[in-house]
Amino acid sequence: MQPRTSPWLPDVTHQPTAQFLEKTLSERPHIFAKPLHGAEANGVRSIRRDQNGYRIDGSATTLDEITAWVESFHKPLLFEAAVPQHEVQSALNPEATNTIRVLTMPDLDKDHEPFIARAVHRIGTSRSGHVDNWTKGGLSAAVDLETGQLSQASRLPEDNELEWFSHHPDTGSAIEGITVPFWEETKKLVLDGARKLGFLEYIGWDIIISPTGPVILEANINSGMNVLQVHGPLLADPRVKRYYTARGAVVES
Repeated sequence: MQPRTSPWLPDVTHQPTAQFLEKTLSERPHIFAKPLHGAEANGVRSIRRDQNGYRIDGSATTLDEITAWVESFHKPLLFEAAVPQHEVQSALNPEATNTIRVLTMPDLDKDHEPFIARAVHRIGTSRSGHVDNWTKGGLSAAVDLETGQLSQASRLPEDNELEWFSHHPDTGSAIEGITVPFWEETKKLVLDGARKLGFLEYIGWDIIISPTGPVILEANINSGMNVLQVHGPLLADPRVKRYYTARGAVVES
């Protein structure tokens, strides 16, 4: 197949999948492939190239096998360069990128000025593999909005009993009491983003703390409630209750 120029993106060329992957991984040794449409990390794969060859989700593979998986995937894929995480985040669990979910919405009593309703730190486990998602078995620790300190962490229960962890169940690393680096910068970043995206009132931000500061991974219009409310009801905040009620998500009796 001959490369050709896209009429929509003139500087982007079409090329065979194997050629694209080989070139991309030579420039960026760690990337993620994720479906264009999806949720809860379904279909997300970690792809690496190092001195020993290629790896997908941590397991040794070949370029041909990666190519075959990409070409057979049933949805369009996005390829994103991996962002290195701060050593504090990596210490929680180095096998996954451990992200922060920050929920913003407008304060209806203050001219729709956005505020942070809740923030949780998601942490990967042996259950969740290379991702940190709660539904895959990852942990959720609440982030104190003032100090950036973490609470104990919990995970989606397999029965009706919640488990709580002050230390990581696999790595033994402390969770409770750890302070998120660049927390003030993180709050400023998401609130600035919420102001600029005012047409999207309700956003669940996914943030990576890199060695040099916070990086927005994505902004979700579906925030995921269980990963947030395992730490207490959101409706306990009057601002949240007013917003949900005004938008019809909560009906007052």
